[in-house]
Amino acid sequence: MNVRITRLLVPALVLASAALLPWNASAAAKKKPARAAADAVAPAPTPDSRSPVLGWFGPMGNEWVFRDEATNREHRVLKAPPELQQEYKRVTTGKLPGQKAYARVRGQITQAGIEVEAVESVTLARPAQIASEAHVDRGDKPYGSVITTLNGTPTLISDAGQQAWVMLNGKAVLFSAPGTGGYENEGQRLMKYDLSCSCKPKPVTTEAQRIENVREVPDRNGSPVWVMELKDGGAGIWNVAIIDPVRNQVVYRKPAARVVGAGNGEITLATYAPGESAWQQIAAGRQVQPAATETLDLARVRKGTVVARP
Repeated sequence: MNVRITRLLVPALVLASAALLPWNASAAAKKKPARAAADAVAPAPTPDSRSPVLGWFGPMGNEWVFRDEATNREHRVLKAPPELQQEYKRVTTGKLPGQKAYARVRGQITQAGIEVEAVESVTLARPAQIASEAHVDRGDKPYGSVITTLNGTPTLISDAGQQAWVMLNGKAVLFSAPGTGGYENEGQRLMKYDLSCSCKPKPVTTEAQRIENVREVPDRNGSPVWVMELKDGGAGIWNVAIIDPVRNQVVYRKPAARVVGAGNGEITLATYAPGESAWQQIAAGRQVQPAATETLDLARVRKGTVVARP
């Protein structure tokens, strides 16, 4: 949840025992209303403060915890009315990954924790955007609408895509889009839709061949690497490019090769005799003996320098 909006729209009063004293209306009239400072960090509430407080609320182990959104201080919930936990359970039924429950309460903060006296509201934050599926609706056309399912809702992210892939545990969607160059101008761009920001899709690389597939393979350290396979529509020759998702750059290229194995932080590439004959047989579904194979350590490859488009 955006902190700026949170502080303005969802204030919460933490009242101490002094709150039971009669309110001095004349003193309040003389006092100018405080203007919310979006970027200021509020001081830690004390037992005698009337600081606005909104916080994340939920179970942690065997305890219930309240974390002050303004100060980021965590307080054990020492006492709370039954409706607080009941309301928490009600609003969090079926909550999505990345969602948090925010509570607006009245109570007293001490060094030991917070004693909640009354519950004003418990709400769910906007969930983190997670893609569970992506596809392209193009009918008999070469390109069409790229649609991804974000938190259960189909969402259009582009009007021009051919294939789409969900990556980084749903935190990114890749898709192939029109490009330039290559056989009959079949070149394509690999586009990335980053769900960690409110960004438009951005190009990762532009290739002279058609992008046939992109797979995510973890290196031996568990870090993801994108392996892209391309195909020349004229000669039918395959090519391989490896992308570092952190830099969004191609760090390795192998022409006239295809992926024949992946696992344990490595991929194996096969190359074939020069010419188009072997590739034509592969396209026809026949088994062709590679001229050579090469196994790559992806952890080393992803640290390589950026390789430009040939």
